[in-house]
Amino acid sequence: MNRSSKITLIILIGAIALIGLACNLTNISAPTPILFPTVDFTLTAIFGTVYPLTTPTNPSLIFVSPTPTLTAVPETATSTNQATVIQPSNTPFPTASPKPTKTKAKPVSYVGPDRRNAFPVQAIHLDSPPTIDGVFDDWGLEKYNANYVVYGSSNWEGLNDCSAAFMVGWDKHALYIAAKVKDDRYVQNETGKDIFKGDSLEILFDQYVSADYYLAALSNDDYQLGISPGNPTPGSNPEAYLWFPASIEGERPAVKIAAIPTVDGYRVEVKIPWSVFNVAPSAGSIYGFSFSISDNDNLAKNLQQSMVSNVKTRILINPMTWGDLILHK
Repeated sequence: MNRSSKITLIILIGAIALIGLACNLTNISAPTPILFPTVDFTLTAIFGTVYPLTTPTNPSLIFVSPTPTLTAVPETATSTNQATVIQPSNTPFPTASPKPTKTKAKPVSYVGPDRRNAFPVQAIHLDSPPTIDGVFDDWGLEKYNANYVVYGSSNWEGLNDCSAAFMVGWDKHALYIAAKVKDDRYVQNETGKDIFKGDSLEILFDQYVSADYYLAALSNDDYQLGISPGNPTPGSNPEAYLWFPASIEGERPAVKIAAIPTVDGYRVEVKIPWSVFNVAPSAGSIYGFSFSISDNDNLAKNLQQSMVSNVKTRILINPMTWGDLILHK
């Protein structure tokens, strides 16, 4: 057999074998086709990156959420990529309290009657004012006694030591007082605010009784006026001093004073302008009032040893203990 006949025979045998094999595999499914990417994909894209199943040593290869920062923020706040956590506060939340009931404080009232009905003194209206000279010829008025010991009772030795009889008159210009004082030793060496440390007179005057009738304390309508009959003797350098109200304290040169010594003491006349007490007088007006005499028998020391008054209950700082002054027509 020649060469070409052999090649033809081989091809024929192979074809017969393939036909037979194809007949035997008709029941086997076709394999899934492999889809190759288009030519513009890179080799990396084709085969991909396969991570091992074990935890990598480089933590950056693990995708995790950020750890939330525990920062106290208002409840209405939002946070980006962070958990919002409300931290408890050390300050307790306020407890709602009921609203207090608003009540108006009732103002304190000291208003009362216009007179105290205690130790009344009638000031008689004078058609002609007396001459302030220490002589009582032009008076002839009702007399009142000042012999209640209201201070220094242990130093008081009786009526001849310190007591007085006095009269009171008034007109539209002034209040007038005339007093005959019994004093067995006259001692007055002080001036100004210290005249009470020697023989002297004192007038307490309550401008508006009804307004503070129940007020047991001094107020700005209460006046304390001192009168020195003279230094060192009656009639020599007399003066007046206002102690209260403290806001207007000071000497009162407008007060006219005249005094003369007597065998058992001294006589004194005083004219007090109504402006000193800041009042405009009228008949029937009633004021708080007390007339008192201070006494010092110590020639070596200036001090107030005792005081007598026309008002038995007199306490300086309590106008409720004072008497009445009635302006009579």
